Amino acid sequence: MKGNQYPMKLAATLMVMLSIVVVVMAVLSGFGVRMDWWGYFFGFQLLKASIISALVCGIISLLLILVGLVKRIPIVGKAILAAFLSISIAAIPVLYMLEFRKIPTLGEAATDFENLPEFVVLAEARKAETEDPPLFSSSEAEAAQKKYFPDLGPITIDRSPAKAKEQVIKVLREMKFSLASTTGDDHRVEATQTSFWFGFKDDVVVIITGLPGGGSRVDMRSASRVGKLDGGANAKRVAAILAAIQNAQ
Repeated sequence: MKGNQYPMKLAATLMVMLSIVVVVMAVLSGFGVRMDWWGYFFGFQLLKASIISALVCGIISLLLILVGLVKRIPIVGKAILAAFLSISIAAIPVLYMLEFRKIPTLGEAATDFENLPEFVVLAEARKAETEDPPLFSSSEAEAAQKKYFPDLGPITIDRSPAKAKEQVIKVLREMKFSLASTTGDDHRVEATQTSFWFGFKDDVVVIITGLPGGGSRVDMRSASRVGKLDGGANAKRVAAILAAIQNAQ
């Protein structure tokens, strides 16, 4: 009887080992890109391979759970562990796809698309990474934003442009942005935020305009360097930064 159980026990052990390898592959797919070990293409292919492997491992592990329960073979614990690790990895793209379908906005958001804030300091860095031709137009991004974030717009604060700029810089630093421009007499700030896993870079530019009666108007644009859909990430970023600027008064 014990001899008949050996193949099932071996299979459960192999599934645990494979699930661990799958997790390592998935983690390295993104961090390898961020550490410049390889490019986005290889990173996505490695992630794709890990997801396919995770699905296979997850299905086999679920079958092993069933066999272990029915035949009372002590493999259920290992099979559950393997299934949990594998299904967790396979669920990552599903969750992203659901988020993107829920909020199918494009990779750009702004408080004023008619007078779209331009990147100056970050222009060359963006040119080196963004797709040519672009995957979408600003008019398409504006239409999506109006549908899902209709209230996103500029704010006014009771500060001079110089003081407002100091406030913007402080907020961006607190939110862990890498500042690209902080000096100069122009009332603009450009900065970059890097994602934790793949190291995707999203840039922001903040334009501060003095108002005739005092105070300042703050406009902002947030744009991804890579990709088309963003699941509302850029619009949420703009809203969060503007809210932080207002709360900092």
